[in-house]
Formats: sequence, C-alpha cells, structure tokens
Amino acid sequence: MERPRAEALFDFNGTAAQELNFKSGELIYLLGRVNKDWLEGTVADRVGIFPQSFVRIIKDLPEEKFPVSWLRCYFHDYDRCHIRDISLEEDVKKLPTYNELLELIRTQFPGTDVALNIKDADGDLIRLLDNSDMELLYTRGKRKTHKENFFSWELHITHHEDLDVYSNGAEENSHTA
Repeated sequence: MERPRAEALFDFNGTAAQELNFKSGELIYLLGRVNKDWLEGTVADRVGIFPQSFVRIIKDLPEEKFPVSWLRCYFHDYDRCHIRDISLEEDVKKLPTYNELLELIRTQFPGTDVALNIKDADGDLIRLLDNSDMELLYTRGKRKTHKENFFSWELHITHHEDLDVYSNGAEENSHTA
C-alpha cells in the first residue's frame, strides 16, 4: 500500500522551528493533519508542519473529522452588546496566538477595527495587546463551568478607538457627583 504523500508546488521556508522547509518538486510523506489548512509531513529525515496550499496531494491521508469547537464572543458595540458563538476547527485545549485570534475576529466583524479584551473578576475589561497577554486570557478569563467543545475563556471585542469601555465604577461615580 502506498503511503500518503504530496509534491511541493513552491518552496516553503517556515518561520517557526516546528515548520517543515522544502523546495518545489520535493516529495513529502504525509503524517497527519494539523487543521483544515496545515499538514504534518516528512522530507529527508526532517519532520514538521506546512500549509496545504503549498503542495499537490498525490495520495491523501485517510479522511478524518475535526471536532468543531466554539468560542463565545461578546462584541461591545457603542450602544449594545452582541453575543456570538464562533465555530473553529481547533482543539479547545489549544491557546491560539494573538495574531491568529485577531485575524479570526476581524473576519467575523469585517469593516470594524477591533480590540481584543478579557473581563477581570470585577467586571472591568482588560485590553489584550500581544502574545504575552494570551496566557492572561487563558488563566484570568477561564470560566468555572463551560459547555463541552467551548473554549474555557470568553473574548470581549470592542471598537479599537472606543476607550470609554475601560472606565471603571470609581470614574463613573465621580462624573455623577
């Protein structure tokens, strides 16, 4: 039986240690799917992941279903809050990078310059700025109970320029006095 494999259509020079570098025309033996867009494979005793769009599948991997996971998002518009559950073909145990999450949210709310946030224990929003904040999202944003196949954290999305959402109760009380 022939092993699953693909031919490289283009050169691929990965930017991360786990990515597989290859040249156009090389034969890549397929080991598995990472998600719908990325594969894992081997070339000349090197193993790594690579985008499926860089190869032509010669013999595909056996079909497998990816579990659908859900991310609960709260979009704080200027006058109201919208709740949206976004489906992802990702493992709920995986923590995405800041840029992956920002890109996903931008596709869900096109035409809106968004900011990513979590809510702290006091109900105040904290803006996420980069990958260093992603661990904060995971640890401080973790819900005590969550539905199966839902990420254990919630994402709060605001307009990037809307800084009023960060005002705390003390400031609001000083304005009404």
